[in-house]
Amino acid sequence: TKAGFYWAFSPSGSHEFTASQRAYTSQRATVDVAPNYVTRADFALPAGRLATSALSIGKAVTMGDQTSATFTVRNTGTAPATVSLDEQPGGVSVQDRLATATGASRQVVKASTSPRPQTASASPASAGPTRSGTADAGPWTALPDYPTAIMDNGVARADDGTIYSVGGTINGAAPTAAGYAYDPTTRTWTPIADAPAAVQQPATAFIGGKLILAGGFGKGATALATVQIYDPATGGWHTGADLPHPRGASGAAVLDGKLYVVAGCNGPCDKAITSVDVYDPAKNTWQTLADYPDAVAYLACGGVGGAVACAGGVYPDTEDSSATTRVYVPSTRAWTKSADVPYDVWGAAYSTANDQLLISGGAVQNGYAITNQGVAFSMSNADPATGHWAALPNSNNALYRGGGTCGIDKIGGAASNFEGTAFAEELPGYDQCGAGSVPWLSATPSSATTLAPGQSVTVHIALDAGVVDQPGAYVANLGLSADTPYWVSPVTITMTAKAPKTWGKIAGTVTSGCAGAPPLSGATVQIDSFAQSYTLKTDSAGGYALWLDRRNNPLSVIVAKDGYLPVARTVKIRAGTATRLDLTLAPTGKCG
Repeated sequence: TKAGFYWAFSPSGSHEFTASQRAYTSQRATVDVAPNYVTRADFALPAGRLATSALSIGKAVTMGDQTSATFTVRNTGTAPATVSLDEQPGGVSVQDRLATATGASRQVVKASTSPRPQTASASPASAGPTRSGTADAGPWTALPDYPTAIMDNGVARADDGTIYSVGGTINGAAPTAAGYAYDPTTRTWTPIADAPAAVQQPATAFIGGKLILAGGFGKGATALATVQIYDPATGGWHTGADLPHPRGASGAAVLDGKLYVVAGCNGPCDKAITSVDVYDPAKNTWQTLADYPDAVAYLACGGVGGAVACAGGVYPDTEDSSATTRVYVPSTRAWTKSADVPYDVWGAAYSTANDQLLISGGAVQNGYAITNQGVAFSMSNADPATGHWAALPNSNNALYRGGGTCGIDKIGGAASNFEGTAFAEELPGYDQCGAGSVPWLSATPSSATTLAPGQSVTVHIALDAGVVDQPGAYVANLGLSADTPYWVSPVTITMTAKAPKTWGKIAGTVTSGCAGAPPLSGATVQIDSFAQSYTLKTDSAGGYALWLDRRNNPLSVIVAKDGYLPVARTVKIRAGTATRLDLTLAPTGKCG
């Protein structure tokens, strides 16, 4: 039908007709079809429709205490509706702090690129470069190098902050099964058990406490259907149900605890496929959805605003790249075009954080160059018309075909063609990964509830400021999913955690001893007390801040950054106020 209109030929006489549409209640009617005549039969399909008594709730509570609030959900439709609640982390206030940071100088480096997977079987000729030639410009900061030069690796962050990188290729070699875990506390990479199968360019995610690699390319650029699952609790691997459409270089997104695998290549990447499959780890089952409208590979995808957004990509047959953004809305089961990426891009490191799709680096200008630019896509209420892009700070390295994860962290990538690197870097502030529940928020009813037309349910929310370690505004969305054709706006929950009366704040700015030099972003600030040790990183303005109980006095503060002499100070904080400690680091060499 179009605009609800339909027509059909039928034998004359009395016949039963059924009108149905997903998420509506089907209607049957007996129609007396007249011969040689147009008989009109209209159908009105009932459907549930939900409305909430509040779009946002804000509560202030002292750290260590709890508070609560309520709102109602009513079915204003004409059919029963089943509603369930979904806690979604927010935290976009951190991003606002970085909005004015441009990062390193913009790079668009002419380079040879290729969408083809690596097919060589020999050992790598070299491990590639191990350090970037570009100094940290902030706010991007270097992480310890990956143990080998790598590209086309699958990367994901666990709920505890550990970063996993598995597979990929080392310069000139066939895909590897090796993997490593990065501990952000010790800043070290540690090997994990090899995956059952060597793989490059798998669709990768961390869901339900496990690392999932779906598909990818095996040896000889064979497209895989294998689903490899790593359990950090046991240190072992097992396999899941096979991917219905084998492919590599696909887009990967997580929405509502499920992994979406979008487009990609099912061979040596001389042509792309458009199939879309979604994996439910809890049930170990796959479902095939509506095809992606573009036959592209190396696209960036993520769960944003209650939908799946995908952007960019390369058409392997022509090697032209795309700037198109498309959004899949689960309630409509359709892909809709949204705002274009500001430039064509493919093979970028990408991730979803703070309810945004983040893209950094990648091949641009139809693959004739590689960039260090970055952009972020936001959207409200699964409405593609509200989608928009904003600039991210430029990263320190111009690379493509590396791995990305919430952080935002970039691991590996190539500077040209198949020249992988060991570079790793992080853009702080993008750590709201959207996986799992929100620790300070709980809501009831905890299970799905069916509402008859006109019926309502009271939702009780509990806010626990005892599980957060710093004062400030904590934001989350409480999504409402329902079996209706209408979108329900999530309820924004803000918990403002107030510092206890005995707490004080230590804050300051770290600067360079060189005249005219910008503040030192990415410097390590270690604050030690008799009870605990805290490690911070300075932001793009060189700033740091931490709230503590004054009973931690005196505090030992050590500030360090590569290329500068460390500085140590002792300071006491006062309750209810901020104690400022600005520090200047002298360079180990000459200024300029």
